Amino acid sequence: MIPSPFHKAQIISVDSDYNRVFVRLFTKVWEGPAMAAQVLIPGPCDGVRIVQRQLPQIGTLGVVVPLDGDMRSLIWLGAIPLSANDAINTIEDQTFTSSEITWGGRWKIEDESSSISEMYPDGTSIQIGPNQNSPSGHRVNAAGLRAVVPLAQSDLVSNTPSPFPLTVTHATGTKVQISESGAVLVSGVSTVQAIDGSGCSWTLQNNGTMFVSGNLLVAGNIAAYSASGSATFTVSGSIAATEDIIASTAGNNISVTDHTHGGVQSGGSQTDAPTSNT
Repeated sequence: MIPSPFHKAQIISVDSDYNRVFVRLFTKVWEGPAMAAQVLIPGPCDGVRIVQRQLPQIGTLGVVVPLDGDMRSLIWLGAIPLSANDAINTIEDQTFTSSEITWGGRWKIEDESSSISEMYPDGTSIQIGPNQNSPSGHRVNAAGLRAVVPLAQSDLVSNTPSPFPLTVTHATGTKVQISESGAVLVSGVSTVQAIDGSGCSWTLQNNGTMFVSGNLLVAGNIAAYSASGSATFTVSGSIAATEDIIASTAGNNISVTDHTHGGVQSGGSQTDAPTSNT
């Protein structure tokens, strides 16, 4: 048998400062002193660029190879499953998928259609594409067969943390923040605008002015205020409200549905201004 340059090894400690692990080699039994093995970088590796993965944990089984045949210069090539119980993700009828589950409990899965499902340990999730995938692994069932099983969030995170805050900062200084309570704050911008496919929009300026182009549907009440005690609410389009609309001016409250008019005459004559209904 031709001697193989590859050796089975098991991690006994890790060194994150040098991105390396210490292993024991396996021949017929686990034997020999602990040996350092540099973890192979799957990408660029210089003074400013690197693709650095999380180090494997103590006890992980893997493969090392001596650089230039020197057993003092081992390279850790990667891990291999210890048993039939693993976290290798399987999506039915798909072959070319990728998945990642980190120490903290964040997971990310991309399927063949490039649908991406990602979840953080607090429960915050990101879904891109139509297919919502979730982690799975393999366990040996009662019949002694290796079977696909779902991995629940509780399998990945023993203690769910409080909701994470989320902040997105644009190069212009515009910042969108979601607090731990779920409140949304947009700052550093002069105008916030939303436009749909038909061209209807709403625009909120940093002076407190809001413009609506299209239909404004209100289930409840609308109150408009300003520092001087008066305010103007301008809508380009129509307003549809499931509740009453009341205008308050000069001490009178005028209801759209319940107000009355004075000076009513027969025929097509003009009525007086609306009178208070309160």
